[in-house]
Amino acid sequence: MARAFKDPVQGGWRVTVTVTIDGVKRRRHLRGRTRGDVERAAEQALAEMRVGVLPDGGRVTVAQWIESWIHAREMAGRVRPKTLVAYRVDQAHIVRSIGSIPLDKLTPEHVERLHAETRAEARRTPRGRSSADPGAATVLHVRGTLRAALNTAIQRGRLARNVVELAETPRGGAQEIEPLAVGEIAQVLHAARALNCEARWATSIVTGMRQGEVLGLQWDDVDLVAGEVQIRRALSRRPWRHGCGAANPCGMRPQKCPRGIRGGLIVGGLKTNSSRRAIPVPVELVELLVRHRRSQLEERMRAGELWEQGPGGGWVFCSEIGTPIDPRNDLRGWRKVLAKAGVTRRIRIHDLRHTATTLALVEGTPGRLVQAAMGWSSPAMLARYGHPVEAAMRASAVKVGRAVFGTGS
Repeated sequence: MARAFKDPVQGGWRVTVTVTIDGVKRRRHLRGRTRGDVERAAEQALAEMRVGVLPDGGRVTVAQWIESWIHAREMAGRVRPKTLVAYRVDQAHIVRSIGSIPLDKLTPEHVERLHAETRAEARRTPRGRSSADPGAATVLHVRGTLRAALNTAIQRGRLARNVVELAETPRGGAQEIEPLAVGEIAQVLHAARALNCEARWATSIVTGMRQGEVLGLQWDDVDLVAGEVQIRRALSRRPWRHGCGAANPCGMRPQKCPRGIRGGLIVGGLKTNSSRRAIPVPVELVELLVRHRRSQLEERMRAGELWEQGPGGGWVFCSEIGTPIDPRNDLRGWRKVLAKAGVTRRIRIHDLRHTATTLALVEGTPGRLVQAAMGWSSPAMLARYGHPVEAAMRASAVKVGRAVFGTGS
């Protein structure tokens, strides 16, 4: 690094920082009010240039890095189909806001601009149910994806620091947990019984299994004698994707792309290592599964040669011809159950997992056992359930008071 010198024309001090990477010289010219200012700036620039410039001598933009990061994780099998979809949604927000900025020029202020623009866009087109601020959850999700991508850039010597950590963190965003009330559970199961899918939804409510885990169950995973279910896999849908490349897009839908990457149902790994677990089930659910298996065998007889026998003794929950249930069709089935049950508030399939957790905690199940049953890798997840458990306990106290003192109706 050259020495700082006074600028005789414009005043102040100047310095030129030079770094050679893979035989290619890189220079940065810096100015400052004092000699100390430019020397400190030169030291920081030197560190950033040594790790922030690509080996090929070119600069990568935020958009290019996000795309390469997602692609690398997908090719390495490090990302599940649902997570990939979420990454692509976050990527769209990031690219629109800060995609053109060189990766090594990204600042905390750029990240804060991303927060503001993402929040504004999410408020214009709210989706689903979140906190009081419909954009807060989206902002935090986008922020998390960018932070993870920049952490990889640091590990690979592309950046010196993660500017996401330096940006102001938006408040809020935690999605409210809204489990089914006890009365709603009875309504839902009664409606499901009428629609011949009681076993499907009772399994989710009782065990708290994720949607993909339930749909990925095979009969070899279910021990009806011991009353236990082994969770070994998850069923999910992989979206169709373009294969033509961003530099030469075909302009067609992913399904029509000449080099499109096929989507469809896949049987994949579980969310975390802790997700691979055994769950004991009560005798009532065992009896329900026994009746469900008997009914499934009758369907198989009716289907005849059309029946497609799945692996592992067949799918526990399947179509009328034995094929696995598409998560989208599963969601349609859930909405029919809610409509028949007369439950008008929006209840996601994932809220059944919250329902199982809340019921277990209200019944006094130790947190470590709930964590194991849910397949959580961290006990921190339990902290989210303080409010619904407290509300349920208060409601229980009211009922006990009425029973003891004979008050109320």
